[in-house]
Amino acid sequence: MINAIREHKYRKDFTNSLNLHIDLGNYKYSLYTDKIYQAIFRENAKEYKQILKLADNENARDTMYAEVLKLIASFEAGIAFEIGKKSKELNRKLFSFEVDQIFKDFADHPAQLPHIEDARIKMASRDNFFRDAFHHKLKEYITSVSSADFEKFIGDRSSDFEKQLKEAEDVFKRLKDSE
Repeated sequence: MINAIREHKYRKDFTNSLNLHIDLGNYKYSLYTDKIYQAIFRENAKEYKQILKLADNENARDTMYAEVLKLIASFEAGIAFEIGKKSKELNRKLFSFEVDQIFKDFADHPAQLPHIEDARIKMASRDNFFRDAFHHKLKEYITSVSSADFEKFIGDRSSDFEKQLKEAEDVFKRLKDSE
């Protein structure tokens, strides 16, 4: 539950940074969310939804693993910081080509590589095994699923999923009310 609150906060910080520091229309939110997904998964939100056979109105993040959401939150926090820093340095809102360069530099930073590779392995392997969903652009990251993952998603622990949902329901209601 705490992770859901943190992830929501980082997302809010990211969208606030886009709003305050980038000179583009409202489509910038989906554009730069897609850039994060492309940096991590090599797919945008639409491609991800197609792979998992999600409806257009379904939220892609609702289907993602906690470890993957943590990396997305890290990306959003880091990108928000870098965008704000560059905007303050230039003393103006940024243009899209400047933000694109920030995304490229951030995604290419060597400190990100272990986290990106871990997220790709988890997403590609777990989706392939548990959801019968194949990420073509991540095929080289498919590995065997650990016994711990198997227990987490299929074993006895998965039987308390309903209980976990009930416990998280209050958190999501508070998050919705805070928007």
